[in-house]
Order: sequence, then structure tokens, then C-alpha cells
Amino acid sequence: MTNLDSTQTEQLLQRASDGDRQAADALIAAHRRYLRVLIDLRMDDALRVRVDPSDVVQETQLIASQRLDDFLERRPTSFRIWIRRKALEKLVDLRRQHL
Repeated sequence: MTNLDSTQTEQLLQRASDGDRQAADALIAAHRRYLRVLIDLRMDDALRVRVDPSDVVQETQLIASQRLDDFLERRPTSFRIWIRRKALEKLVDLRRQHL
């Protein structure tokens, strides 16, 4: 569901670790479709009435961008699992806020 295979993802992660902001942006952008599908599947109808799924994707990407340095330093899991967790955390936060 991403536009990258694991080798390409790893290359972008390495370049981002070296300070390449374009690589970091490309990495996050390449996971947009994956995030959209994930959010479409996980977002309940009651929340969907109040919040647009595209906004959740954008907010997740912003969070990922802001926290990418921490991820790169610690590498707690794969990037895909990490960004998935950020999206699910955002959905939980929005559910608490709106419902």
C-alpha cells in the first residue's frame, strides 16, 4: 500500500538520518495512501460525520514529520508500524475530543 519497498524506505530513512529533509518529506508522503486506507478502515461513522479522513491523514503526516528525528534516533520499530501507530493515536485523540 505504500509507494516504496522496504529497500527504498530504508534508503530514505538513512538519508533522513543524515539530515536530508527532502528524503524525510518523501518518506512521509509515500505513506499517504497507506494512511488513508488505514484511517478509512478504522474511523467510525460517528467520528466521520465530524472529521474528514483527509484531515486525519494530514495531521498524522504533520505529527510524523515533527517526531521523525526521535524515530530516527531510537528506531523502536519499522517505519510503517510507527506511522501506523501515530495515525491510530490521532484517531483515539479525535474520538475523545469529538465524541
